[in-house]
Amino acid sequence: MDWARATVAGHAHELPGDDLVTADVVMDRGFDLAAPPHDVWPWLVQLGKRRAGWYLPRSVERFVPPSRRGRTDLTWCLHVLPTPDGGTRVHLRLRLGPVRRRRVATYAGGVVDALTISGLAAGMRERVGR
Repeated sequence: MDWARATVAGHAHELPGDDLVTADVVMDRGFDLAAPPHDVWPWLVQLGKRRAGWYLPRSVERFVPPSRRGRTDLTWCLHVLPTPDGGTRVHLRLRLGPVRRRRVATYAGGVVDALTISGLAAGMRERVGR
């Protein structure tokens, strides 16, 4: 499935915000949408707590952490690129640091991140291009 991982090339390049947190854990995900970036971007700009939400059920959204959790900071970059077929590739990068339990953050957090992004991808596919 295309939401599970960003492309290998996507991992290699620096994204906006990478310099804000010295990360112990980095999670890259990505998905494609059948709409051009100018139709996708307005939906992504309104994402977040105290905004339009995460396009997830409210019962799930209340568990999405703020940008600082205890002593750990996080950044989340949403990067959009046009695809050759006229659609959009959405690349998401989550960076966490400092992290005491890297394995827990990587594996358990990775599962939560993958599920969250799959929900976001499904929600975006329902909304974009209507």
